[in-house]
Amino acid sequence: MPLYPDVPAFRMFLDMGDRGDVHEYYRGHLSFDRATYVKGPGGKLLRLVKCPELDEIADLAYEAASAETVLLVQCRIRRNVWAYNAVKL
Repeated sequence: MPLYPDVPAFRMFLDMGDRGDVHEYYRGHLSFDRATYVKGPGGKLLRLVKCPELDEIADLAYEAASAETVLLVQCRIRRNVWAYNAVKL
């Protein structure tokens, strides 16, 4: 798995993958690695994106799952590290 998510490869998988194909779109801890929240003026929470590519690929995966074109599966590798897979439906 590359250090940074490969958005074009994931888009190609979504467009051209066959039923049953599996694509690991991220390995790590998605919710922690994707963004962090800090208090801004007036105590308002501000979302700071750590990695725009990860943010984009996470949104694409969620949208594809919502459209029922993929099933999202997580596999724990070790503490705080998961493999995030999309299975084409």
